[in-house]
Amino acid sequence: MTRRPANRLLGVGLALVLTSVTLGFAAGNLIKSPAQALADAAPPRPSTLTAPVTREAVRRTVAFDAVVTPQFETVVRAQQAAGVDANVLTRLGRREGSTVAAGDLLAEISGRPLIVVRGSIPMYRTMSPGMTGPDVRQLQFALGGAGHWTNDARGVFGPSTSQAVAALYEEHGYQPQRVGDEEVEIAEEAVRSAARNLTQLRQTESDPLSLQFAQEDLARAQAAAGEAYTKAGAQVVLGELVFVPDLPARVSDVSVQVGDVVEDKVLTLASGPLVVRGTATSADAERIRLGDRAQMLFSPSGSGRGRVLRASRSAAAAGEEAAESDQTGTTFVIRPSKPLGARWLGADARVIVETARSEGAGYTVPVSAVSTAADGTTLVHVVSEGEARPVEVMVGFAGDGYVRVTTSERRSLQVGDAVVVGTDSGSA
Repeated sequence: MTRRPANRLLGVGLALVLTSVTLGFAAGNLIKSPAQALADAAPPRPSTLTAPVTREAVRRTVAFDAVVTPQFETVVRAQQAAGVDANVLTRLGRREGSTVAAGDLLAEISGRPLIVVRGSIPMYRTMSPGMTGPDVRQLQFALGGAGHWTNDARGVFGPSTSQAVAALYEEHGYQPQRVGDEEVEIAEEAVRSAARNLTQLRQTESDPLSLQFAQEDLARAQAAAGEAYTKAGAQVVLGELVFVPDLPARVSDVSVQVGDVVEDKVLTLASGPLVVRGTATSADAERIRLGDRAQMLFSPSGSGRGRVLRASRSAAAAGEEAAESDQTGTTFVIRPSKPLGARWLGADARVIVETARSEGAGYTVPVSAVSTAADGTTLVHVVSEGEARPVEVMVGFAGDGYVRVTTSERRSLQVGDAVVVGTDSGSA
């Protein structure tokens, strides 16, 4: 019984000792000397920022936003029909989203057909018998693709081409417009008249000179009739055939309804493989060439590679002067190296076109790693064991923030070396 008070006193004493030690430690941390307070308030020492030396190509690139579309987009427009006051859509042969093949009827404008065929040259004139040219040759191939073959000389609108045109129209219940029939009748009558005159002269035993003149008249009439025959027959009126570079195609947009007055656009056809299409500003576009390599980054995820297929100048924004170059640009089409699946149609993309690339061996460092000494030498500073040593370099090809460098001293710079690119002052 006499030891219990002593034990209590001992416990109380130990608690007091621990409390005082704890309070003393806390006070030591809370109460600082003026020198310590100044030291703590000073900004942290700046740290050195470095980047590794690499051995890879330096590229110059141009980047722009784009979208995945079919390679060909053909806008079908209505031409003013002859003999009518207004172009009225009287029939729609294909609905939006439907597929069309060679020889299909797209629409009817004021009772005249719009028929789709394959070809890369847009129709720019009415094609009639007797005409020649690359557009006539394309017409002949297009007719064959629609199942109506010709045997005229290539590029010559002859009788079999006229017959094939008529067959294409009649297949859809239309009569093609014809030309030259009146001229043929006149030429045939001239032949008959010249023949009768020659016959009469022979029967009356006229003098040889008169017979010779009559024979020459008949020959000229027959030649003129032959010429008339070559220029008579079914023709293709401007706008009644729609040439599309690749078929089958899909109707991607219909702009009018049956009964509407059509002033311009009727519908749009999309065809061909999927490509990536985007517009670069005028300044960037000047650096891009057909065939340049490109990287494509798709949203939300995905990537691919390809090459610049073609380019077309974009018009200035409506109501703005064309001289304002920042409002204009060039639309580029990128053809992927591997075909894109249908799921990518309409996807957004970021295109990075490689416009130039370094050649040969050499070290690559960030441009910010290169500095110039007072004597004009070009240096990079290599960090090793906390110390930065200068290495003299010769600067070469630069692009996208990197530069190719070479050294005169062997092994003074190696792949993986850390070179100084700046300092980080940190934050208070």
